Amino acid sequence: EDYRKLPKNFSASFYDKLDTVYYKANTDYFTRSFVADFTKISIDYTIPIQVQIKQDLLFLKFSDKKKKEYVLQFYGKHQHKKFVFYTNYKTITFPFLFMTKQVTRYSIYLPTEKDILFQNESVSEGMLLLFGASHSSGFKYEFKILKDE
Repeated sequence: EDYRKLPKNFSASFYDKLDTVYYKANTDYFTRSFVADFTKISIDYTIPIQVQIKQDLLFLKFSDKKKKEYVLQFYGKHQHKKFVFYTNYKTITFPFLFMTKQVTRYSIYLPTEKDILFQNESVSEGMLLLFGASHSSGFKYEFKILKDE
């Protein structure tokens, strides 16, 4: 881990960006951004996103295209040099017969003094009798931290 330790109390601002992703196999395009991953709100990309960590709470403040402000609160915890929070954690179990688990986890790192990194990890697992299957995916969102005024 070459990352800097994330302080227990941390705040920063950065501009979210809309990325276009191209799937070569089926020639599809789609767009994604950090905040749009877990909200269905039309985000105003001209206004910076504010992130604030206070002990085990994470606050994300952003605005939509109609200039309405939102603050999302997540519970998480510090692990080694990162802060981890979940946006989805669902488990369904019928012992010895059936089990399914869906998890979406975000980790926040500080690669340098000027950068902040959000890593999205999604896992979907299932088991029926003795047969199991799983699928996982993830994205990294790296942003430049804005200087405080």
